[in-house]
Amino acid sequence: MIYGHGGHGKDLAEVVRSCGFDVVFADDNPDRGVHCTVPPVLIGVADPQVRAEIDGRFPVNLPNRWIHPS
Repeated sequence: MIYGHGGHGKDLAEVVRSCGFDVVFADDNPDRGVHCTVPPVLIGVADPQVRAEIDGRFPVNLPNRWIHPS
């Protein structure tokens, strides 16, 4: 699942699809994706402050949690 349906999310979707995986989008806007009740696998938001705010909505004890320092 990719949270964010903008340009960065679509770029991530191309990478995920090229690896042979299906893609589901989640977004704050219900017209652009499903409501996200579980943590997304990728946060497809380019703005680091917005990405950090979205990441803060989900539990911190998830396995394989990687946050880019930017």
